[in-house]
Parts: sequence; structure tokens; C-alpha cells
Amino acid sequence: RKTAMSRIKTYIGDSTLNEPIFQAYPSASHDQTISNDTLTVVEFDAETFDPDSKFASNAFTPTVAGKYVFHINVAFACTDGEALSLYLTKNGTTVNRIEATSSSPSGTQSNAWSMFGAMDLDTDDAVGVKMYLTNDDITVYDFESTHTRTNFCGYRIGT
Repeated sequence: RKTAMSRIKTYIGDSTLNEPIFQAYPSASHDQTISNDTLTVVEFDAETFDPDSKFASNAFTPTVAGKYVFHINVAFACTDGEALSLYLTKNGTTVNRIEATSSSPSGTQSNAWSMFGAMDLDTDDAVGVKMYLTNDDITVYDFESTHTRTNFCGYRIGT
């Protein structure tokens, strides 16, 4: 049977369903110090992908309204006990937050946290990541040659 080419998308799926989509990370040369008692924007200066160029200046602005899912991985080093909070923000306001204590009994210890979050976004909302700690400075890093340990990604899941 014949079918119109415009109907093929219906049968095989819409490849743009999850767009806009992005993944950003700090490059190997961009370790970031998070200062004690300061709510700090986590910086992402490189991208794995961002086909619609919606990620810039450490924030995602979709320009397409809808429901979105975000995932954050943050790898960091500390030299003593730290009480940390990781925030997913929308227009600077906290949407999701996790907090815990990380300890390093001797020397520097590597740690990693992950967080998922979902939210409704308008076309001009800006989504970002912040950290806060209450004991001493830490370093957020990403210097593996084969993969990223700190990253921030997101995509649209519906209207």
C-alpha cells in the first residue's frame, strides 16, 4: 500500500520529541572552587551536545515551553568534613535540593552526588545548578580523559 511521506513520522516516531536537549560539563582545565558559606553557581564551560544552542552562561533556557527532566552529577574533592547542599534552580529559585555530609578522615577524598528533577518550563525560564557548603572550601572537578564526572543534562518530555 502507498502512504504519504508525512505519515511516516507517525509510524516510526518523532525524532525531535525530546528537543531541546543538552549536556554540559566543566572541561579538564576548569576546576572550580566552591567557597564556604556562599551559594555558588556551578560552572559548565563545555558541551557534549546542544543541537539547538539552548545552554549558555551556565543555564538552560528552552525557548520551547513544556515539561522537562534534568540530571546533575557533581564530583568534588574535600579535605575534611563538609555539609553540602546541591540545588537545581529555575530563574534562581530552588526547585530541587539534596543535602548531606561528606567526610574525609585523612587527606583529600573524592566524592560524587547525583540528582534528578522535573519541572514545567516557559519559553524564557533559566535552569541552573548551585552548591552551598558549611565547613570549608571544596573543588568541583572533571578531569577524566574518557568521561565526564561532573555534568548537567536535560530534555523535554512533553507539553
